[in-house]
Amino acid sequence: MNFTTLFEDAGHKVKFIDKKKGKIKSSPLGISWTTFFFGVFAPLFRGDWLGAFGVFCVLSVTSYVISPIATLVIQIAVAVFYNYIYISRLLAKGYELYDANDIELVKKHGYNVDSDANE
Repeated sequence: MNFTTLFEDAGHKVKFIDKKKGKIKSSPLGISWTTFFFGVFAPLFRGDWLGAFGVFCVLSVTSYVISPIATLVIQIAVAVFYNYIYISRLLAKGYELYDANDIELVKKHGYNVDSDANE
């Protein structure tokens, strides 16, 4: 993960395609503002059940066990890492980047992408 690019390309989404199933998904790069403001609902709307469960567990445990200020810090950390984890899992599932521009943006953000497999 490249922390210097968290706020670069704000709002830019990259597209992924699963050529076997014909599914197309997209994800914004950098910090996940929707996860920061809406918590578990962002992964739920993406159909990311594992991510929703993880965000729910982290945020619910921290809100009951730790102080509200520490919970806010952890919520910021979840928002910073959620898109990175989501995109990494999409790539691990066999989704490929849609075009060369998306491949370059993803590489710039620190993901390990084999460009030969995605072209």
